[in-house]
Amino acid sequence: MDDPFVGAFVEGVMVKKLKSSILLSIFRRKGGEGLYTEVITDKNKFKYALILSSLKDDEEGLIIYFKNELNWFLLSNQRIVITQQVITTVISNDDIVEVSLDLAGQAEDRIINKAEFTRLIVSDIRNRKHKIQLEKGDPYWGIFQVLSFISQKR
Repeated sequence: MDDPFVGAFVEGVMVKKLKSSILLSIFRRKGGEGLYTEVITDKNKFKYALILSSLKDDEEGLIIYFKNELNWFLLSNQRIVITQQVITTVISNDDIVEVSLDLAGQAEDRIINKAEFTRLIVSDIRNRKHKIQLEKGDPYWGIFQVLSFISQKR
């Protein structure tokens, strides 16, 4: 199998980044786009220009869930950015160690059908757990699979 990483030198240090094409392939195969979730392309990136302008020069926005200005999630080839209400959280892809379904949260909301799930928990290398709200259905499962893949490639 091909190496899923691309190497780059940043300040003299070799940094490995996951290939964008692999992450997008997983998203499309295991889930897909929805009403609020889409793969970022040349045709739609103008809608997210403000969010994408915060990316680093060598960073590529891949998938976005955009409910509104206060509730969105961005997956890039280097990190995830989560904005929920007025709180923004940034997690490097290299720092993601585990991704799990927020079963307790779903049960609290009396959601038992997996097709209705909207929340994930992302654990980082500092043992912090971050709850992420996403679009239900295919987008949820696609992002879950991509983040799980990222966590396994540490």
